[in-house]
Amino acid sequence: MGFLRDIVETWIRPAQVVRRKLAAGLREEKLLAYVIFAALIALIARIPVLVSEQQAAADPKPLDALVAGSIVAYLLFGPLFLYLLAALSHMVARLARGKGSWQGARLALFWSLLALQPLVALSAFLVGLAPWAWVARVAPWALAGGFVWVWLSALAAVERPSDEQ
Repeated sequence: MGFLRDIVETWIRPAQVVRRKLAAGLREEKLLAYVIFAALIALIARIPVLVSEQQAAADPKPLDALVAGSIVAYLLFGPLFLYLLAALSHMVARLARGKGSWQGARLALFWSLLALQPLVALSAFLVGLAPWAWVARVAPWALAGGFVWVWLSALAAVERPSDEQ
């Protein structure tokens, strides 16, 4: 139950949750599990969208090819890209006098993505059910804004020196 409580609390107090996770000590396999789990949930939420796009296309591609491509993108290239993004964010934080670690930057990004996934699934569900076009346009922007806020809050928390926290 602590895992789900941490996800909910991340949307209220992201800095405290990430500091607590960092203080508890993390190993790389746990961070990898966070990013793979987030990618898997995002992939599952994407499948209904792929089905509707495939049905609406004038020249539909086979659904199995679309799903296979999404699996490769989400579960192979996605985590690689996110590792690079975490490294880049840590380098930028270092330029801004951040005192965190590479692992802390990965924790901030990967945990923020994982905390976002219940809302990603809900958004995909709503977009699939709602006949209103504005929902499909607003939901991704709202999710992106929420993610940026959580991620930057978490990154700031792990990059600050411990005496400033």
